[in-house]
Amino acid sequence: MDYQHIQDVGILFRDRILAGADLLRDEWTPGAVSLGLVSLALVIVVFLYFRDWQRIRALNWACRNVSKANDRSSFSDQFIEVDGTFKRSSDTSRQWPASLSQSEYRRPICIAWGEYKETMVVPDNVGSEVVRNNLRPGVFFNAEDLGFEPRWWRVWPGLFVSVGLLLTFLGLIAALTAIGGNEITDDSLRELLNAASAKFIMSLTGLACSILISVAGRISTIRVEEKIRSLCHAIEERLHFQSLEEIAEEQLTALKEQGTAMRQVAMEMVAELSRPLRV
Repeated sequence: MDYQHIQDVGILFRDRILAGADLLRDEWTPGAVSLGLVSLALVIVVFLYFRDWQRIRALNWACRNVSKANDRSSFSDQFIEVDGTFKRSSDTSRQWPASLSQSEYRRPICIAWGEYKETMVVPDNVGSEVVRNNLRPGVFFNAEDLGFEPRWWRVWPGLFVSVGLLLTFLGLIAALTAIGGNEITDDSLRELLNAASAKFIMSLTGLACSILISVAGRISTIRVEEKIRSLCHAIEERLHFQSLEEIAEEQLTALKEQGTAMRQVAMEMVAELSRPLRV
């Protein structure tokens, strides 16, 4: 086995790493890198705010559509109109170009409404009875199924910390390499400590950006989840929820009434059949 070839590759790889670390040797480098990290973090926070603001607008639109009716009876009267609004918005979002400010964020809500409508018991004569359902709206209207949950942004906090640590260690490697061939004196140690303290600014900045993105992401997630709960509450207020126990009780009552009616019919049949025999 050619160990010399492995050694040459290792030395070449080491030299490439040291060449990259030399870029962080200048005094202005830590400040520039920190500024870049902060700028990127602010861009991510603004994007998160804009995205969740659009989602909240879509959820508010859905709440207003459902809240056209004040109670269960009026919701039954206006059910066709409410359902039609969701259908039209879902069809509009499929057209090109779609309005990124509205239709793109409304479409998941409209799809969830269509799936939830399949579980509803709508009376034949809409308006004569209330609309019934045996599933909670939260089964369909939740952040995960709507696609409103935090996805890729969860990677950013850890990524900022990792990048800050990586750049800090590269800077320390560059500082140690610079004094590696010189005699170690008080001045060289003082320069090394000054360079190390400057390089740790990048780690501190990465940690601060991580905290900023984590807090902003959590706040935006809470705001979206609150709007989803408001939408579920608005829907549930206008539907009559039938639990399994209530359905079983209605079936038992129907069976009792059917048994009473059958006994009454049987008694009447026996009376009619026995009448000629008594004459």
